Amino acid sequence: MFLSINAFATTLFLSGVVSMLISICVWSRVVGSIRWFAHMLFCIAFWAITYGLELACTSLEQMLFWIHFEYVGIALLPATWFCFIVSFIGKHQWLTRRNLAILFSIPVITMVLVWTNSLHHLHYKSVSLDVAGDYRLLAIERGPWYYLFTGYFYVLLAAGTILLQNRFRHADRIYRQQNWIILLSAFIPWFVNLLYLLGFRPYKHIDLTPYAFIITSSLLAIGLLRFRLLDLIPIARDKIIEGMHSGMMVLDVQDFVIDANSEMRRILQRESKIVGEHFQALLGGEAQLNEHVSNRTHAKVQFQLLDRWYEVGITPLFEHQTVHTGLILLFTDITDHRAVEQKLAQQTRDLQALNRTKSRLLSIIAHDLRGPMSGLVELMKFMEEGSLSQAEFKAQLPLLSRNVNGTYALLENLLLWSKSQFEGERLTVESFNLAQLVHDSIDVWQQQAHRKGIILQSNIPEGIQVLADREMIRIVLRNLVSNAIKFTPAKGLVTISATHSGDHVRVKVTDTGVGMSAQDQKLILGQDYYTTKGTAGEPGTGLGLMLCKEYVEKNQGQLWVESELGQGSSFFFSLPR
Repeated sequence: MFLSINAFATTLFLSGVVSMLISICVWSRVVGSIRWFAHMLFCIAFWAITYGLELACTSLEQMLFWIHFEYVGIALLPATWFCFIVSFIGKHQWLTRRNLAILFSIPVITMVLVWTNSLHHLHYKSVSLDVAGDYRLLAIERGPWYYLFTGYFYVLLAAGTILLQNRFRHADRIYRQQNWIILLSAFIPWFVNLLYLLGFRPYKHIDLTPYAFIITSSLLAIGLLRFRLLDLIPIARDKIIEGMHSGMMVLDVQDFVIDANSEMRRILQRESKIVGEHFQALLGGEAQLNEHVSNRTHAKVQFQLLDRWYEVGITPLFEHQTVHTGLILLFTDITDHRAVEQKLAQQTRDLQALNRTKSRLLSIIAHDLRGPMSGLVELMKFMEEGSLSQAEFKAQLPLLSRNVNGTYALLENLLLWSKSQFEGERLTVESFNLAQLVHDSIDVWQQQAHRKGIILQSNIPEGIQVLADREMIRIVLRNLVSNAIKFTPAKGLVTISATHSGDHVRVKVTDTGVGMSAQDQKLILGQDYYTTKGTAGEPGTGLGLMLCKEYVEKNQGQLWVESELGQGSSFFFSLPR
């Protein structure tokens, strides 16, 4: 086979060999779908090498021999180009076996028709040798299948370019430079091939399209191998950044958003893109977050946005560790985590309160129950031993009676208070007549007052209705009246009264007793156990006022006291009307 060496043949052959080596290098260094780029580059290289050999031939038979090989690269090129673009934009699901079979059916048919063209002339109507110019070139007359394949070629080239342009239009600024390179590279062979079809060709027959594809593939290959152009592509971003459950926002040196994922837009409730917006316009109201962003500090900040809580991790970006280039903000939803933390904190507080209640209960038992019971045990012991006469026993009966009554009152309050602390009280709220409640209980209080020579009066007008738990208010009145009688000396006066005060009823229990200092007033209404003896040595329960305060507050009221030493005391509590 005689070959005539010329500039076109030489440059195409050498460029094809270089492209072939690059395709092998790319194929060996990348994995997955990007290998379609290597396949495309191989088709371009094969086309260039065989076309260079065709241009070096001097006979029609030799040219037709090489053109049969040439169409392996030409026919497969548009399909591999389209598969590369589809892979590049992340639409791998399109490349099913069925779709690939349909896509590559036209190239296979084209190769068969080219190889058997002498039998049917569907691809080329005629072929001849043009010897009029400086070079012997193949002159062809196009057949119907040639135009059909050309249409197929342009449809796939256009479809890939449109897909790439669509990705370019929707890409954020951080990716646009890469897409510009690929998009401009894609237009080079399209433009050159269009010139060939319109008749603008050297020596009337030379097709420069392989040169254009070599330039395009070389640019992409250099970008892939040198600048890792195809490693930082929207595929990785879509699968990693868009797949994150946390919101991500990237700011430039002027705090403008240059990238953000869909989760970040959901957090901000922004349907449109937020790229290009200033950070202050999006989250300017979060002072602590803004402070760290402004100071470029590495920090974590928690803040509430609408009904959710977020923890924002702030990571400054620096070039050469000194020049600030931007910020990465990572927004993590911690609403559920905070709810668990608050629940644990509440449980801790509840446990601490239960421990305080337990300690208080043990203190009361040791202090107030142990003393009277010890005295009773000693008295019974003396009686069993016969060391206590009947007259002496009778003399001890008043003291014994007071101790037993005091112990009974303590036990009753202790049981009620313990139940409210450990089990909680179930309120039975109803509307009832306050005067009737006092009237039903005053006989018991009158007996207690009569024993000390104290006058007990009820000045509550008929018809005053309150909205509360009847039994709880009965216990509150019993404790307040009992305390008033206990701390009032003989011939004193205890008065129960009630008046309307807005949407509440204010109840007042007043005595002419010993009164209290300001310090004692704080103690008796505090959270700690506190008790003193009455004017006749009556023991205190230490729980009555604590129980009263808790019951009144549970019924949406308040309890307070006004008193002066030696001037008596007035206990007030309010209840809803």
